[in-house]
Amino acid sequence: MKTIIIADHAEALSMALRLAEGNERILVQAGDFPLAPHHPAPALRLTLEEAQTASWIGRLGAGGGDRIVIFTTRPDTYTPFIETLGATSPTPPVMLVTEQPVALAISARPYVTLVNLAEIARERLSREWRAVAIRQKAFRLWSLLKDARKPLIITQNDPDPDAIASGMAVQALLGPEIKATLATLGRVTRNENLAMTRLLKRPVKTIAAADIPAYDRVVFVDVQPPYFPPGLFHRVDAVLDHHPGAGEYDAAFRDVDTTYGATATMMFEYLDAGGIPISERLATALLYGVITDTMLLARDSSERDFNAFAALWPRANHNLLAGMSRPRLNADELRYFVRAIRARRAVEDFLFIWLGKVEREDIIPRMADFSLQIGETVVTGVAGVVDGAVSLSARNTDLNLDVGEMISHVFSPFGGAGGHRSMAKAVFPLSAFRKATGARTLSQVGDALMTMMRLALADRRK
Repeated sequence: MKTIIIADHAEALSMALRLAEGNERILVQAGDFPLAPHHPAPALRLTLEEAQTASWIGRLGAGGGDRIVIFTTRPDTYTPFIETLGATSPTPPVMLVTEQPVALAISARPYVTLVNLAEIARERLSREWRAVAIRQKAFRLWSLLKDARKPLIITQNDPDPDAIASGMAVQALLGPEIKATLATLGRVTRNENLAMTRLLKRPVKTIAAADIPAYDRVVFVDVQPPYFPPGLFHRVDAVLDHHPGAGEYDAAFRDVDTTYGATATMMFEYLDAGGIPISERLATALLYGVITDTMLLARDSSERDFNAFAALWPRANHNLLAGMSRPRLNADELRYFVRAIRARRAVEDFLFIWLGKVEREDIIPRMADFSLQIGETVVTGVAGVVDGAVSLSARNTDLNLDVGEMISHVFSPFGGAGGHRSMAKAVFPLSAFRKATGARTLSQVGDALMTMMRLALADRRK
């Protein structure tokens, strides 16, 4: 296969020759301009007028299996040449390389592709500037923690794969010399999360509130300080999260960005931009974090999440990933599925499930995910009482609704509430809700929650 390079200015020749490296190259000079000493002698010298016709192509022995690359500052002058090529059979593919706007309708000419050097440069520069900004953030985080004797990486009380993977990424960022503890004030309960920690051999340590003062740095991952009771943490050094702001707090370092579908994506970028090696185990964890928090890129995903997924996929251990993705259900969990089906109440495309007293908080978001599979459901709410607190999880597939905003508006007067367009959560004391609504029994609490969600949904759909 030959590559015929047509150039009408000297500056692009070096690039053109590199582009065709490894193939038989035939240089055609279009116009009168001086060549550099390192440029090969052209096989043909043409005037600009001659270059606009295809009569000379046969003199080079070019065929349909060869390629033609045109480097030009005058792209539209080659329209007659390109049109003539299109009438030949077989038609050789043509690449038009320029920095100028092109009037030629590429879609009507399937054998032509356009490469705009200015656009490529802008996109590349934008990517590089963004990589520099991320690298600076990663360095600032490392600088903040590098002298720590006993740093703590804290997750939510029942950490999910995104939190676990992000915590592992912070450990990798700090390096083996800094022994950071990945911990929770609760425990890992969901089967898939337990499978993740077991298969990756990265347990999450359970600590008590009394243990916190022993740590000289505290990093919050996939969670923010207002999630915890006030005054629990004596310091907040860093916060890394993709959830909406949960309230006011001071932190030496804060990277809270809701444009990410997963905190794991953010942490992958930190490691990647910083040139920090990502082991197979860590790649598997980060990939699983992205998959679970975005529902395989189907929920609240950004281009960054897709890029992280694409970069992590070939590095991950897919046997481990399969083991984490297919956990077994125990009898207790099956009981809640049965309860959820029996307790469901639907109003058009809104479904609400009141579970009453629940032994484990993780059951509620699991039932919320499951509830979207029932009937023609678009918006769901699943709620129950765990250790004296109401816990509510909402899910949404209505593109015109921000369920995070709705849940925050309705339930933040009672406690913590918020989320994204497609998923949200609220947790607040049962006693406060009863006092505010007059609900006496647990059944009345469930009725009040459903009514409040239903009316808020109807109000936003007016």
